[in-house]
Amino acid sequence: MFGIITPDLLRRARKNKGISGPAPAAVGNWLNSRGMVTIANEDLPIAEMTIQIITATGGHLRDIDTYMEDSFSVKRRTSLFAAFAVYLASLLLSVVTSAHRASADTYISPELIQISTPVYRPDSSEFEMPLGEYVYTVSWQGIPAATVTARVEQRGTQYYIDTVVKTYSAIDIFYKLRYRAQGWISAVDFYPSQCVIEQQENSRNRRTEMNFLPSGEIVAVREDLAKDEVKRLTFDPNNFTLDPFSAAFLARGQRWEKGETKEFDTFNGKSRYHIKLYAEDLVYVDVEGEKRGVWVIVPTVKNLSNPEQSSKLRKAKIYVLADKSRDIVKIVSSVFIGSVTTQLDSFTPFQRVPAGTQIAKSKTSHIVK
Repeated sequence: MFGIITPDLLRRARKNKGISGPAPAAVGNWLNSRGMVTIANEDLPIAEMTIQIITATGGHLRDIDTYMEDSFSVKRRTSLFAAFAVYLASLLLSVVTSAHRASADTYISPELIQISTPVYRPDSSEFEMPLGEYVYTVSWQGIPAATVTARVEQRGTQYYIDTVVKTYSAIDIFYKLRYRAQGWISAVDFYPSQCVIEQQENSRNRRTEMNFLPSGEIVAVREDLAKDEVKRLTFDPNNFTLDPFSAAFLARGQRWEKGETKEFDTFNGKSRYHIKLYAEDLVYVDVEGEKRGVWVIVPTVKNLSNPEQSSKLRKAKIYVLADKSRDIVKIVSSVFIGSVTTQLDSFTPFQRVPAGTQIAKSKTSHIVK
């Protein structure tokens, strides 16, 4: 039976860390007024999430809103992180489209940034593009927070990537995210042609479109649909600058050696980022009942448009299969409190047929525990 957050639940939270603050009933009333509903004594994930919220804030009502802003912007970064997880863009989409905002004083416009990064090309001897549908689950401290679905298709001479991120209903109470990113990249060299990101978070509704022109110029249009505000930007990066999808696929399509670092200049429609991916180790883990080689990749991200934000990024590890699929099977990242895990639940491959249609085969699962 469904019930409200009970004083007993809140006493458990307070007792957990010996916290002080308002009476449990006051905190319960505050949370319940915001629609937080639990299954009393049965729904342990939601109950434990509530306990962690109360524990983290000390039970003080004035701190809970601040905590939820920080922690569930983590959910936003987490969900986007998961989207990038599908191709290594899980990192980029989490950080590159993160909740942190640059002030007018610190923001550096993309055309003013000077950086030189290597020009990469996919290595067909190392990587075969898997076409199909990926499904990931994003969890915070073991609590499921969001699901990510990504489809990779070939359309003529281009790959089309469609990624959808959706927070679960229990998380929607605090932070509601509906996110879709679509990318078109060359099937030959993985260079981007277009990327469209639609993001609805709580009452905010935004759309970003990037076009990478043959001349080398990048055209970006950012729309705030709630404010009816449109911002346009056209610039020449004078570098090998990519969108999150193309950077992710190119990273997957490289030959990796232990101790090696690869770096990318990545643009998200507003800011440019210097992404470094370090191959920390090659380990062997159990995947679908057999030992498989997995690269452990450690990313670092520097926000070139707002360097002050870089200090807010925490450590993460990306686990990538060492075979030609280069599937990303897991990502573990440190956040404001605890850690977030993005786990590959299943992959449904597509089969090319002469007519150009695609048929889904039976599902397989690449899962690293």
